[in-house]
Amino acid sequence: MPTKHRAIDAEDELKDLEEKAKLAKQEIETVISKLKDETLQMILVYRYIDWLPWIEISNKVFWSIATVKRKHEIAIEMLNI
Repeated sequence: MPTKHRAIDAEDELKDLEEKAKLAKQEIETVISKLKDETLQMILVYRYIDWLPWIEISNKVFWSIATVKRKHEIAIEMLNI
């Protein structure tokens, strides 16, 4: 296959993946928004939208990692995931 065709195929695949990522992000945001507790929402956004590690989340919310993980577990249970 000529290089030009491979480049076009790669661009098409990239556009498709970007669209799927955008839809997945929207779906995650929709699910997270169902929580009534804004703090729990924030933890899930930091984890699943911003892809932050536990230590960074704990620094942002001024809680221990254990507390952040416990709150995360509560949020997941509330969403029945």
